[in-house]
Amino acid sequence: DLPVHIGWNTFYLQVQVVENASYDMLLGQPFLTLTEACTHHYTTGDLHITLHDPNTHDTFTIPTKPHVRLSLGF
Repeated sequence: DLPVHIGWNTFYLQVQVVENASYDMLLGQPFLTLTEACTHHYTTGDLHITLHDPNTHDTFTIPTKPHVRLSLGF
């Protein structure tokens, strides 16, 4: 199990390592189900995700930010 820290909470996840992926970490349906994840969309374009820690029973909300692709300059 890999400890993944989100905010003040630590989740222990079973992961698969993939070389040369276009992302740092991809959290899928098992994570979303474990944390009872809820997304909150706002008319401003903001998106917040609320997660529940099944071990501590804490619930917390995280604001998201847009993914920005780096320009390679050509």
